[in-house]
Amino acid sequence: MDRTRHSDHGPAGPQGAQDTVEAAAPDVELYEADTVRPLPPSITRGTAGRGRPFGLSLPGAIASALLVTALAFGAGGMLPASGPDKPATDAGTTEPGATQGTVDADTANTGDNDEPTAKPDNDGEAPAKTDEPGETDRPDETEPAVEVERIELVARAGDGKVILEWSACDAEGFVAWKVVRSTDEGVSWPKGEGDALVAAISDQGTRRAVDTDAPKGKKLWYRVFALVDGAGDPVVGCKSTVDTAFLDKPAPEPTDKPEPATLELSVSLKGDHPYLDWSACSSARFDLYKVVRSKDSTVTWPAGDNDAIVAAIGDREQTAFKDADAPGGRKLWYRVFCLDKTEAGYVVLAASGAKAITTPTPEPPPDPVTLGFEAGLAEGAVLLDWESCTSDAFVYYKVVRSHNPNPSYLPWTEGTELISVIESAGNSAFEDSDVASGQTWYYRVQAIGKWNGEKVVLGQTPVIEVTIP
Repeated sequence: MDRTRHSDHGPAGPQGAQDTVEAAAPDVELYEADTVRPLPPSITRGTAGRGRPFGLSLPGAIASALLVTALAFGAGGMLPASGPDKPATDAGTTEPGATQGTVDADTANTGDNDEPTAKPDNDGEAPAKTDEPGETDRPDETEPAVEVERIELVARAGDGKVILEWSACDAEGFVAWKVVRSTDEGVSWPKGEGDALVAAISDQGTRRAVDTDAPKGKKLWYRVFALVDGAGDPVVGCKSTVDTAFLDKPAPEPTDKPEPATLELSVSLKGDHPYLDWSACSSARFDLYKVVRSKDSTVTWPAGDNDAIVAAIGDREQTAFKDADAPGGRKLWYRVFCLDKTEAGYVVLAASGAKAITTPTPEPPPDPVTLGFEAGLAEGAVLLDWESCTSDAFVYYKVVRSHNPNPSYLPWTEGTELISVIESAGNSAFEDSDVASGQTWYYRVQAIGKWNGEKVVLGQTPVIEVTIP
């Protein structure tokens, strides 16, 4: 039997039974085991302006009150009758005489709708929405993001660079390290405004990088990111802490440059060539000597007009030099500079005065001598053999060939190919394997030397024609 319950939420128990309760139908009978008591006077309760009298025993009233209480705390609308032999009404039907259209105080529904109204979750807030609009109970199918592991980074500035070292990344699927420098604290990957990539490292075991291009005179922020495989695309799997570094700008050179210390210099002739000897540079900042030759008395460093750097010597104790390439028959000026090599450039620590010397007029170079020459064929190669050069001025052999009958290095002729340079006068053979069947080549060897600072031909072979079978 379907019932529509109404309650003023009176107290439970015998006193609560004194409230008027409207029955679902006029023929309801309540039974008390073994005892039939006289019915108390009828009590009338109004619900929405309607009242209905009925008789009720005290034990029956207690049972009725318990039934009302059970219904108020969530019992379903379809309950069996109080009596042991009263069947329940089929779900979805309305018992004749049942109240319809009334408002239930517990559910706020009308008529025969006893289902409780859904309470909002989250302490009165609307239920949380998921991916699908209008659905609140569908699971979120968004793929979970890769959890980013935090690692430690240490940045150390010094010697014009920043050294970066970081801890290991244990994330699986390692792809590469990305070392990022920024001009502000928002160091990110992918790079944002003000970010610059310092290094990309594919070896997971390498956890050190050196930033040699770090700008000086400003604060810099660094962070290291470990990219891992995220379903086919690299994603950040590890991210370091942010560390900062600062590189000082090189101190500007003073406006009034101090006068460098003086080196003692002497210049003489040795074997018709200028020979220089000077005192050692005593500065602890010594890096090298520069020897400058000039065609006039204004000898400067950096080299100016008519100046030529003829030697750079990194040994503090090597304080002598022979200028074998000095031109003959000229007055020449020399100066020696002691230098400190810095990031801002060279700094002169000490310098000699300018010393002049006149070189003797040289004899003209001798005419080239003819060197004996032979050519033979080997399997896939041409074998060349020539007479050695015996001149003291020898520097190297130049082995040349051409499809034209006049190959020459000095002077150079069109179509000539230089195929070998040999610096030992006693090494007078060469094998040319870069040939093909049917080709015809013309070969020559020239012995080149220095005479009065100029390259000259000391000797040369005749031209030999070779056809490859």
